[in-house]
Amino acid sequence: MNALSNLIWQGGIALPAILTLSFFGWLLLISKWQMLRADERNYRRWQASTATAAERATVLKACEEFPCVAARASAFALQSLHVRRDFRHHLAAYLGGEAGPLRSRLGIVRGIAVTLPSLGLLGTVLGITRSFQTLASEGNNARGLASGITQALLTTEAGLLTAVPILIGAVLLGARIDRHIELASLAARHLRRTTTAGELT
Repeated sequence: MNALSNLIWQGGIALPAILTLSFFGWLLLISKWQMLRADERNYRRWQASTATAAERATVLKACEEFPCVAARASAFALQSLHVRRDFRHHLAAYLGGEAGPLRSRLGIVRGIAVTLPSLGLLGTVLGITRSFQTLASEGNNARGLASGITQALLTTEAGLLTAVPILIGAVLLGARIDRHIELASLAARHLRRTTTAGELT
């Protein structure tokens, strides 16, 4: 514990800011992953329960029982059978609204990932400034000079090491959400086609 507190102290004011910000970034990222995984679980259950359904009422009941983006999009498709023109456009707009809660705060996570290296750079500047101040006031003080350089390098490393995983996580999560929304769109369009063709009564 002492070693950790010494390390944080050596990093100057920028290091606690980097660690705090990265903690919030991970917190947001993990909460969004959990939200997506819960929706994906419900999607699989909904898909299994509607695979052999022959009636619209059964499908709509499953949509209520297993709430997920695909279920709500399918319910929307079944309730919009009267819409003949530009249905895909209407469905895309509907799914855009449904994807909102999944995508919300991803921009904040990306913003945090971009800010962390900047905080590391700030720590670098502060550390170098401290080194020059030591050099100017105490002359050839190797220990004081090394302390400033340590701060400079430590904050740069911390900024990069915390930013890269958060940014990768945000990009992967964004791609997975896009794929999940595409699957919901395909499921809704398929259900609409089978209903129009008379396979679902």
